[in-house]
Amino acid sequence: MTREVTRIDLSNNSELLPDELLKRVSPSSTSNRIGQKSSISSNNIDSSGSSNNNSNDSLDKHSSPNHHVTQLLLRRNGFEDLKKYEKALHCMRHHLHELSLRENNLRYVPFEILCLTQLTSLSLASNTIQDIPEDTLCHLYNLQWLSLSNNSLIQLPLDLARCYHLKGLDIHNNEFSTIPAVIFELQHLEVLLIQRNKIQHIPFAFPEKLHTLNLGFNALDHVPRTLIDKPPTCLTHLYLSGNPLGTLPDDFLQYQPCLQLASLDLHTCKLTEIAPSFFTFPAVRNLQRLNLAINQLHVIPTTIGLLTQMEWLNLNDNRLTTLPNSVGELTQLVKLGLVQNQLTCLPPRMFSRMHCLQKLDIRRNKLSYFPASILALAPMTEVSTVEEVGVPLAVFQVLPSSSTSSTSCACPLRALY
Repeated sequence: MTREVTRIDLSNNSELLPDELLKRVSPSSTSNRIGQKSSISSNNIDSSGSSNNNSNDSLDKHSSPNHHVTQLLLRRNGFEDLKKYEKALHCMRHHLHELSLRENNLRYVPFEILCLTQLTSLSLASNTIQDIPEDTLCHLYNLQWLSLSNNSLIQLPLDLARCYHLKGLDIHNNEFSTIPAVIFELQHLEVLLIQRNKIQHIPFAFPEKLHTLNLGFNALDHVPRTLIDKPPTCLTHLYLSGNPLGTLPDDFLQYQPCLQLASLDLHTCKLTEIAPSFFTFPAVRNLQRLNLAINQLHVIPTTIGLLTQMEWLNLNDNRLTTLPNSVGELTQLVKLGLVQNQLTCLPPRMFSRMHCLQKLDIRRNKLSYFPASILALAPMTEVSTVEEVGVPLAVFQVLPSSSTSSTSCACPLRALY
């Protein structure tokens, strides 16, 4: 029966160069001729070489072809290159699927890893790489996930397109001023994380299979036209936060009725208003998560009540003084953030049907009381048995019936029923 060393973690060894430890678990290690004992587990090896089952298997056993390393973590070791590990890595070339070299001091993609053609996941994040030449990453043609985040890259090699299976690419926090051209050639790409760069313009349409796109905290001063005219048909999660957009185009998401967008993030975009028509578009009405925090919104349109699938709504840090009554139609809400606005009152029946609401954060506003419908969030057993929950009507400042209106913030307790 084939058994595998599924995971080796040799991270945080800034003074230890674990070449010999790597050789011990290499299928073709010559050390198997030495009658030594090893405490290395055949399932999980940590940076100290200790096992997770306290077994004391012989080195011969660990060096047999039936023991394969599939995951190797070499994080935070201060590596500047991997020259001393060339032979050990070569021994793993047929079976290693995941390699993490994040948080080292690598200035280039190590030549020694290019023999690992079975890799499906590679992390070179948080190094000091400034350039990746052609004829490098293309050798790792089975890659499905590649992380190059937190480096100093300004471009990607065009032959990365030869990694036909690439589904996820993380290049956030680099020095890109435009989208690398090769990205538009990665037709199987599903996740693109390119936030915290210096991107100002997007010239072409993204790959159709892309479902998660993070463009947050770049230098976009408007919603890219490609996201209006031809967004990826599979797009479900779009992040534009941290860009100085100012306004949303009238036709943003208007002509995409088949788009199944679940999450839209627009926080910190200097937005001053949201057009009422925006919440009427089919692509927007299906949203489950909407983040409009840290903007300059004074009003939320009444059409927000059309977002009946909404589960998470963040309106924190705006300039709202009131909310429309229609917010009470968001009956699927689980989390609602209203922190640090200028709210003086809430709609009377706002909480009457929000039976799914689990978290309400309404700190730092100007509220003097809550509407009676807030009691709808308490379990009925508590409403009927706990004295503190049975609040007298006087607390809610009930007005005479002749002076109350549908927009009044005061509400009698019977609004619950």
